Amino acid sequence: MELSDIIKDIVLIANGLDARGNQPQAVALDKVASDLSMVKTAQYMGIQGVAVRNSRCWQGCFRHKRAQGMRPQEAWSECHSEYVSAVSGNVKTWNKYASSGASWEREPMGGDFNLQTIIEAKVSSGTPSGIAIPEAVAEHAMAIPDRMVRCSNEMGKVASFIQSKDPATSGRLRVAASCLRDEAWEITKASLPDEA
Repeated sequence: MELSDIIKDIVLIANGLDARGNQPQAVALDKVASDLSMVKTAQYMGIQGVAVRNSRCWQGCFRHKRAQGMRPQEAWSECHSEYVSAVSGNVKTWNKYASSGASWEREPMGGDFNLQTIIEAKVSSGTPSGIAIPEAVAEHAMAIPDRMVRCSNEMGKVASFIQSKDPATSGRLRVAASCLRDEAWEITKASLPDEA
């Protein structure tokens, strides 16, 4: 089931719930539809793809540096320097770590800036850069699948609430929620490093 179809179905179900006086559930589904619309926009604009690709670049860079004999801390510091250089426009060194030939682009909607800000905040709060950088990259790569799972969970709550009064609509919500979880898992798997 396509994400756009899921969003349309959620809106229709929310409208039906609202018409039957189930405003809290309708509002919850409206929020889910809004969140999923943001996810869809992010996917089209490239945040998901760029985040997954950057995650692979980080992993490829780290493996490459470790294979050269660097300690983990040194490897992450070197990779961070290359990432900052790529964000500033020098993408040649960063591109070599990607598994595909597609060129790296700056992330839309401030994505690369946000990642840098998160890393800096973690380091400023006392987290060593060898821990702060991979944590921030992992959080960044998993933002969309995390949002999809949270939406799926909310849909499951509404489905449970309406189960006894409207089993057919409850079933539609459960199927859509399952599709979202499957899609989130596919995105997660794509961001995991290839086993060599």
